[in-house]
Amino acid sequence: MPGSRWGRATATAAAGGEGTGPTAADKASQAAEAILEGDGKFDQATAQENSNSGSGQASASDSSRWRRGPSGSEKAAPAAVPAKAAATEGGGGGGGAAQLTPTSTVALRSGLCLPVLGLGTRQLKAGGECRDAVRAALRCGYRLVDTAAVYGNEEDVCQGIRAAGMKREDVFIVSKLAPADHGEAEDVEEALKASLLRLGTTYVDLYLMQSPKGGSVIWTWDAMLEMRCKGLARAVGVCNFGVAHLKNLVATGREAPEVLQVELHFGNQQRALAAHCRSEGIAVMAACPLARGQLFRSQTALGALAAKRGRTEAEFALRWCLQRGYIAIPKSKTAPRIEANAPFGFALGTTEMEEIDSLDRGFASSSASKCLDLTWEQALGEVSDVSDGDAGLEAPRRRRRRPRRRAKGKGKGKAGGQSKSAGGNAAQRAANTLFGLS
Repeated sequence: MPGSRWGRATATAAAGGEGTGPTAADKASQAAEAILEGDGKFDQATAQENSNSGSGQASASDSSRWRRGPSGSEKAAPAAVPAKAAATEGGGGGGGAAQLTPTSTVALRSGLCLPVLGLGTRQLKAGGECRDAVRAALRCGYRLVDTAAVYGNEEDVCQGIRAAGMKREDVFIVSKLAPADHGEAEDVEEALKASLLRLGTTYVDLYLMQSPKGGSVIWTWDAMLEMRCKGLARAVGVCNFGVAHLKNLVATGREAPEVLQVELHFGNQQRALAAHCRSEGIAVMAACPLARGQLFRSQTALGALAAKRGRTEAEFALRWCLQRGYIAIPKSKTAPRIEANAPFGFALGTTEMEEIDSLDRGFASSSASKCLDLTWEQALGEVSDVSDGDAGLEAPRRRRRRPRRRAKGKGKGKAGGQSKSAGGNAAQRAANTLFGLS
């Protein structure tokens, strides 16, 4: 892949998404490519070393037990499940459930395919811990890595993929826009290109708005869609949006996100939200699919259910996610646990699925779940103050967080400025006018 930091090393298996990714045809991306080619490109000796050490074919000491045999053979991947049908695929434990393998995917509305299992990297430390976890995950069959600018480990993700000897196009990379970078297209593009530089690539497969808490979601979503049009992201989506957020976003006449990432596990099944996503063709990515272990060790009946089959609570929790059609991104920093978190080689029966369904208690292990309760007005509002002139109806609102030179015609008393007494602050008046809010 031109501009790839991982060179020409051979991959062990194809990822869910196929074909080469888009490139960014602009000066900034070309500059990034030149930098990356200079300091990160694999030479033939490095590729050979990785091949000998097992990056191309895992050795007996670190190969995955679920990659050996039929599920690990280099056969064509099963047909991808459309997002609208994904939540019911394999729900009874038979048919499609039994066919779930490390190469299974979920198809988005655009046709792009996401691997059903990925590695979450939140709280994995930069400087080696995250790199080693990514390397271990890819060597035992994972093909999706989830990161974010605010995690501070995007460079480690890049290094981990290089260390595993993977081609860029064989790894599905997810990153996120920080709430502090919400706003105009130029702000979002600047943030995304900074992530691309750290990741050593010219595009991400999926770019997510990390939280509605950053405000300005309408302007920011428009900018996200523009990033996809420019080829900097193959698909775009959101995190921690509730049903009201999704409905109101679509009600403005804009395209719905292709992916929603939200905390979802057997103890917090988000049934209404998942049903809405299924009806709108939005794929659901389950963050914290293990509830950070806070519901394990006799906290629920899951342990007893898993013990009957000689499986762990983590295996049952993750298998439930996959059979419900969700994309699971468990986090771990140790190779044995990462391998154990791959719930393949068995399927849950109808009774087992129903028993796990009954464990729902609305338990939130992450504070990010609070974002689901934000009002639409809060999601529209600005995080920092703006002047009256910045609320002009013909131009996007500017934020004070990143001081920039004002465009001509902008300033207090211009571009639609009004007194603050006429219906709230400038940001709220703009939202009320544009979107018919009372």
